[in-house]
Amino acid sequence: AVIPGLSMGIIMSYVVGSPFVMQEEYGLSPATFALIFAVNGIAMVVSSQVNASLLNRFPSAGILRIAAPVLLLLAVILPIIIATGFGGVIGLVAGLWVVLGMLGFIFSNATSLALDGYGHMAGTAAALLGCLQVGLAGLISPLVGVFGGSALSMAGVIIGCALAINLVLATTPAYRRGGRRLQGSA
Repeated sequence: AVIPGLSMGIIMSYVVGSPFVMQEEYGLSPATFALIFAVNGIAMVVSSQVNASLLNRFPSAGILRIAAPVLLLLAVILPIIIATGFGGVIGLVAGLWVVLGMLGFIFSNATSLALDGYGHMAGTAAALLGCLQVGLAGLISPLVGVFGGSALSMAGVIIGCALAINLVLATTPAYRRGGRRLQGSA
């Protein structure tokens, strides 16, 4: 249940940091920023749709087991793009696009696994999950500003969340079984 909260932390860190990064650090107009924001939102929609089709062939835990390390790898590339200036703003947008896109494979699968086995108290389980998502995102996203409000601080918070997702996932039984899970276990 913590993984969807950390995923929401990534999303909200991007939402909190990107207006300052794109408009002040990279000098984009508000209209250009809005277009980039929409394009990055499309990444999450597209990956969620791809994830839905993958679920016909692979279990949620298996997809999550692959997507989480890929997210971390892509997140680690972000500060390299920023520090080197590789591709300028286009390089940063492309890096953010793939990082945010990976959340479509992580958020929904982790949510599904967290709720699995709690049908008898689905409302309570969903409320707790929602509380964790919003609570963690609310605690994590201000760190972008605390660490300076720059592109590097935004990337650093994203890396921290991606690392935490992998650490939490590594402690689950599904991860230790190679992505295969038993009925009722997450």
